[in-house]
Parts: sequence; C-alpha cells; structure tokens
Amino acid sequence: MTHLEEPLQRFPAVRTSDTEEMKHALFTAYGATGFDVPDPDGFEGCGNYVQLEDIALGFCAYGAPTKVNFPEGDFVRQQIGLSGHAATTIDGATTEIHARQSCITSPERSATLQFGRNYKQLILRVDKTALERKLSLILGGDADRKN
Repeated sequence: MTHLEEPLQRFPAVRTSDTEEMKHALFTAYGATGFDVPDPDGFEGCGNYVQLEDIALGFCAYGAPTKVNFPEGDFVRQQIGLSGHAATTIDGATTEIHARQSCITSPERSATLQFGRNYKQLILRVDKTALERKLSLILGGDADRKN
C-alpha cells in the first residue's frame, strides 16, 4: 500500500504486515472484539486515527481479505469506501460498501466488517450524546422523546 496522499497520514495508528500486531491495534485503539485474516500470506494493513472532542476521523486499508468484529458502541459510525469493496453486517442485515455506497452503524449495535483485498476507507465516528444534544438544539426539544 502506498503511503503517498494517504488520508490522515499525520495521525498514524498502525502500519504492519504482522496480523498479531494488527489485531492488537484493532483491539486496543479501535475497540474491536474479533479479527480474522483467512490467508495471512501477503497481509498488509494500516490505520490512521484522530480523536477530536465529539468526533473521530479514521482511515484504514487492508491488502488482504480481513474480518473485524466490533461491539456495541456509544457512537454513530459512517464508513466511506475509497477503493475496493467491503460489507458490514448488523443484526443479520448486510450492507455493501464501495466508492459509491457508504454504511452507517447506529449506536448500541454490534457490527461485523468484512474487508476485501486492497480495500481503503474513511471512518467518521460521532459521539451519541453530542449528536443527541445537537439534535435537541435543532428541534427545540428533547431528541430522545418518543412520539
């Protein structure tokens, strides 16, 4: 994978061809609970990540098919495919991700992400509480209210 013009390159989190090193980074920095690379020969992965006050921005790329499980979170996650193909499964429903289709994961939903060979994506995470607070301000009331 080329490092040139890589999004968020000033905020490196991991760059490795070692699946155990990638697993450790995914579990500790990104909160993953599962990681699998069916064919680790030729594996290469990288991630850049920056946490701001209420949002986080990330970039990841995988040179080989990779599967990552994430538990329920307190944020909304949007995956924006840059190249290649991936799929996210939430509650049994699968959404394909590529350069023309993104995927949004709601808070409090676990997700399984399957990345294809040479897949690259941007990730936007928005804190659930901050999103609810902003929505309440926009709507002029309680965003958690059920009608």
